[in-house]
Amino acid sequence: MINRMNNKIATIYLQNFRDNILEIQKQALGKKICLAVKADAYGHGALKIAKEAVKLGLDYLAVSTVEEAVFLRHNDIHIPILVLSIIDESEYKNLIIHNLSLVVESFEQVKALSASANALGKKLGVHLKINTGMGRVGCKVSDALPLAQCIKEMDMLRLEGVCTHLSVSDSLLPEDIAFTKKQIRLFEDSIKILEQEGIEPGLRHCANSGAIFLHPDAHFDMVRPGISAYGYYASAELKDFCEQKNNCLKPVMELKSKLVKIFPLSKGDSVSYGRTWTAAEDTFIGLVPMGYEDGIRRCLSPGLDVKINETFYPIVGRICMDQLMLDLGKNHSCSAGDEVVFFGPNGGNTADDLAKLCKTISYELLCGIGKRVEKMYLD
Repeated sequence: MINRMNNKIATIYLQNFRDNILEIQKQALGKKICLAVKADAYGHGALKIAKEAVKLGLDYLAVSTVEEAVFLRHNDIHIPILVLSIIDESEYKNLIIHNLSLVVESFEQVKALSASANALGKKLGVHLKINTGMGRVGCKVSDALPLAQCIKEMDMLRLEGVCTHLSVSDSLLPEDIAFTKKQIRLFEDSIKILEQEGIEPGLRHCANSGAIFLHPDAHFDMVRPGISAYGYYASAELKDFCEQKNNCLKPVMELKSKLVKIFPLSKGDSVSYGRTWTAAEDTFIGLVPMGYEDGIRRCLSPGLDVKINETFYPIVGRICMDQLMLDLGKNHSCSAGDEVVFFGPNGGNTADDLAKLCKTISYELLCGIGKRVEKMYLD
């Protein structure tokens, strides 16, 4: 049951996380692992997940911002951390003094980083990112060699790795598989050119969650799991493919609240803003202190049924910022204080189910869990 002091709980099942990492290691046998813990580890709590990653012997962590990385460093996370996004020059000092690594994509960026590293007298590891088709961060394929040569010429920079990002690696459509193969080939060819020119590329990595399961030729030296570590697949077709092969991931988070009030509602009466739902018969309404500030998006009503004591009840009326209402029916057996489960690993809804109702992806829902929701870790 939920602690009476808090009505909003995200329970994090650490053994499920460990099992997912084992599944990833099985898929990418012998390869290093760079675990994405950006966006507070996809809503699961970056520090706790990072500590588990260290215990499991993972090789790298990946974040989006210097701030995310410095937080981990200040909390005794000492394994390599790779910052994946373009950052402002004002953040270079923090990057360097905290022994972080950064993806680079331009000559201007490399030169500015070199100047900062020289000023601090401290070497910086960089990962050259090549745009092979994602169309986001990365240099042109034709610029990979001259940029790598530029890095090599900088005394205080160290080419720690070369990487790219795959845009449709989770798709089983023939045209998407062909596009992914093209990206992998461009990446591989770029690395060969570097090696032919006497440049050691360091760690070669491009496999995200989709490629870990579908494209073993993309594993190279290191893989970068994101959503898969937290128990979800990057696409519905990937999920079907993996489950057919018994490569099953386990959701790590369970989101729950409790009933704080039950009251009768007469036929013809309505609930919540806009009077969008009216009782077709006499019923009872359950009040739950969770709303869109906590990550329960308005688009989940109508449509989402939540679990109370192994029975499912529909959310009715508009979801509010802090509260939502359930139609319990006139013959319910619920009591104030009963646990309300929105999604999780123990039967019932998953984050994928909620995402489908919202026409989005599980990533967005997991990352959108509000600050008022307390994380509780089960080991």
